[in-house]
Amino acid sequence: MTKADQITIEFINNPEADVNKLAKRYKAAASYVYKMRARAMQQLADNPLKPEQEEAMDKLITLSQTEGHWQVTGNVATPIDGILEQRGNRYGKFSGQAEISQRLKGVVREFEAKRGCDLDPDQRESLEMICHKIARIINGDPNYHDSWADIAGYAKLVADRLETGKEI
Repeated sequence: MTKADQITIEFINNPEADVNKLAKRYKAAASYVYKMRARAMQQLADNPLKPEQEEAMDKLITLSQTEGHWQVTGNVATPIDGILEQRGNRYGKFSGQAEISQRLKGVVREFEAKRGCDLDPDQRESLEMICHKIARIINGDPNYHDSWADIAGYAKLVADRLETGKEI
């Protein structure tokens, strides 16, 4: 398990954990730990745990410190399987989403090359992420607000940079 996963689990188990203490414990920069806290909060927002799930997770994942290193004992695949199942229910089977996404991205690449279009990296990435979100909408729940908002967000990042000259 990576350091990022360990810190994320800390915040999932205790959202009020002190960033500076975790940074010191894991010998990580506070900015890194803040990112892991944001990651954990997003996971909790996307997949709120029910009390019985929290209790089961406590039994499944146990962190213990030996010789200055953290190690995980227990079945850590179960929470990931639950997240993947939830994502599958929202976005459809990953293989279907991946096929749609890759086809859409292929169309963008094909016409970019045919027309000699010279996209900046943020423009290309934005278009690819929009293709990814479109694929999730088509393959899964078309009424999931966040997918539509994400498309608008990726387009706005590029539009703002083009208008102001400032990158965000």
